[in-house]
Amino acid sequence: MDVNDTEKHVASFSSKNIDRSVIGRVGLKKIVRVKIGDRNYFIYFYVGEKHDHMIIPFSYCSCKNFLIKVMTKKARLSCKHLLMLKYALDNSLFRTIRINNDKVLKNIIDEIINLGISPTLRKLLHTRNMEK
Repeated sequence: MDVNDTEKHVASFSSKNIDRSVIGRVGLKKIVRVKIGDRNYFIYFYVGEKHDHMIIPFSYCSCKNFLIKVMTKKARLSCKHLLMLKYALDNSLFRTIRINNDKVLKNIIDEIINLGISPTLRKLLHTRNMEK
């Protein structure tokens, strides 16, 4: 199994097979897209109760399940966050935040990788940087 298998699995995933609890989380718009100026980035974030994750559509998630079961053990083709993102994109169920520059985006990514949670992202979600 490799990244191509993950991409094919996620792309072919039907929302009919998705768990109801996952749909509920997507409905709460826990998926966040970043926009700098007029540019959309192809990096999304999942804002969880205890942890945040960085997601690259169809191919990568920073969660432990993806890193261990998909990348290392090759026991699964994807994690639930990749499937949640596909469902969110298919149904426009995500939030978009506007940030000022690439340094803020880098800071969010660094926080998620090093702390497992991004105070910067959470602060932005509670300010007026959101698009509707």
